[in-house]
Amino acid sequence: MSVGTDNLPGDTRHRSGAAVMRETGEHVGAAVTELAKVLGHPDVDPLPVDWAAVERQLGVGLPADYKAFADAYPALFINEYLRVCHPSCSDAQRNLLLDAQVRTRSLRELTAEFPEMHVYPVYPAPGGLLCWGNNTSREQCYWLTEGHPDDWRVVIGEQEDYCWLFDGNFCDFLLASCRGELAHPFYGSFTGPLEKVDFVR
Repeated sequence: MSVGTDNLPGDTRHRSGAAVMRETGEHVGAAVTELAKVLGHPDVDPLPVDWAAVERQLGVGLPADYKAFADAYPALFINEYLRVCHPSCSDAQRNLLLDAQVRTRSLRELTAEFPEMHVYPVYPAPGGLLCWGNNTSREQCYWLTEGHPDDWRVVIGEQEDYCWLFDGNFCDFLLASCRGELAHPFYGSFTGPLEKVDFVR
């Protein structure tokens, strides 16, 4: 059964004015502006995104900072290490609705088979992991879908003894990554500031 957009978790159309401002407020624009200072202008424009269709297909509303980012930038490959998916990318391996969802589904199957190895549930379970990217060390990048979409934090990796909860949202994580601020063993030698970014339409 298809999911109507009126029923999506995180949908803002029937929420209070204050709640809608929370999703579309100045902090989102500021976050994307800060990213733009680091990333520069993309050499290719992103393909347009039908957000209603994307969220209907996923069955959940997405964070406002990610949507603002994807309206301004195509998929990214940062420092030849971090891949950031985009819902309209023509490259299936960098498409949020294709590759990222295959990775979410694969994790769901692994978690069902080996629940003792995984600390987080997997979307669409409440508070589950939803993939938005990956890196060349074979770790996946997830949203931890707890609470309102704008409050979703980032999780890298998935197994109990091999995962990292980043205490910030999508744009916070990208900014920290591009600025070389992710001083964490998980990132190993990939903790330096931005040196190269490929824009993938």
